[in-house]
Amino acid sequence: MNYIEQINGFWAKNKELNLKSTDIAIYFAILRYSNYHQWLNPFIAHWEVFVQFAGVSKNTFYKSI
Repeated sequence: MNYIEQINGFWAKNKELNLKSTDIAIYFAILRYSNYHQWLNPFIAHWEVFVQFAGVSKNTFYKSI
């Protein structure tokens, strides 16, 4: 699956789930990280990376996950 398919799939799923803006920010932070690391699967990253990319607090990150 490519980057565009991931994004389109996300927006289709969002219609069902009606995600919060923080959930969306975190998803796209994870997507950005995965793309940067050439879609390594599985990947390991510290929560601080996603908090910084998404612009959310640690507590918000853990609630969304």
